[in-house]
Amino acid sequence: MSEITKNEIEYVARLARLDLQPQEVETMTNHIGLMLNYVAKLQELDTTDIPITTHSQEANNVFREDVVLSSLERENALKNAPQQNGDSFVVPRII
Repeated sequence: MSEITKNEIEYVARLARLDLQPQEVETMTNHIGLMLNYVAKLQELDTTDIPITTHSQEANNVFREDVVLSSLERENALKNAPQQNGDSFVVPRII
């Protein structure tokens, strides 16, 4: 089992503001030790000929091309506004 101590578990629990009981500290020590052993096994693998992979499948951009279109006329946009000053919408002050 990888070396992780009960003191380290208690230290991390204190940082995370967890109140672990002694039995929970023992259980966490065993579980995290098993995880660290598994990670150590993975680090033994030779990955020198394996290319770096960011996605398991090829991902392409699915967005459409940007096309410039005419926008709504200002008068038409402001026509249904509850309040406007001729140039823009008038909205309640937030701050």
